[in-house]
Amino acid sequence: GPAMPFETIRRGGSRDGGTTRSVVQKVLRGLRFFVGSLLWSLAHARRGDVVLRVEGREVTDNEALRFRIATQPVGQTVQLTVWRGGHEGVLPVTLTGPIENPPRDVTPMRGVILGAYLGHERLKHTPGSRLINIASLASLSGSPRLAVYSATKFAVRGLSEALDIEFMRSGVRVSCVEPTVIETPLLDKASAPGGPNFREAINQGMGGGLPVEQAAEVIWRAAHDDALHYPVGEAPEAMLQEILPRIEETRTRWAEMFKAGLVTN
Repeated sequence: GPAMPFETIRRGGSRDGGTTRSVVQKVLRGLRFFVGSLLWSLAHARRGDVVLRVEGREVTDNEALRFRIATQPVGQTVQLTVWRGGHEGVLPVTLTGPIENPPRDVTPMRGVILGAYLGHERLKHTPGSRLINIASLASLSGSPRLAVYSATKFAVRGLSEALDIEFMRSGVRVSCVEPTVIETPLLDKASAPGGPNFREAINQGMGGGLPVEQAAEVIWRAAHDDALHYPVGEAPEAMLQEILPRIEETRTRWAEMFKAGLVTN
């Protein structure tokens, strides 16, 4: 039947044949209660129920209840022994994982990856076609307060280097554009509430962002030239000059293995 709303669960455990009751206030919104990393739904629980045992294991306090539930496999239905109205009863509880926001299979990289492989199906029928990915200066050096952003940009760079080899058999080249900070409204939105203004920090620490037109010009070149990496700005250009020899050395080995059929797609 449908779950019954309640706000207070009494939890206790057996002691010398009797029942110790401790009242723990919990306001359950939507009948969902987070326990450790689990989300559980009590389908038939009522106000005032005393949880005595979980899968036959005694529960003596709230922490014991949390431990018993959190150590059960997700997806399993466990039996809660409860004290209700002077009698013991058993309630089945099905454990499910918490709602993930965003879900673990939905990341900022998902669109880049799907777009690359779906786009390849069309690009391979167009001679001289090219896939252009936009990374960032953050793909060469991680930026504080932008840790996840930096990680995704590192991923874009690695994806581009790998796909350029993967797609070579179909005649599709891949370019990766690595711009420094570009003058856009994003500089204002990146500021933390009550914290320092991100635009002002960039102006003081980096001399401001580059105009959008400069990035557009480099993207245009990436669509027509043969290189893999296209830095925009002095900082990414200097960094790439230092690491490109090693990148190209490794890529050459991979490309030779790929052409020889030692690595297949």
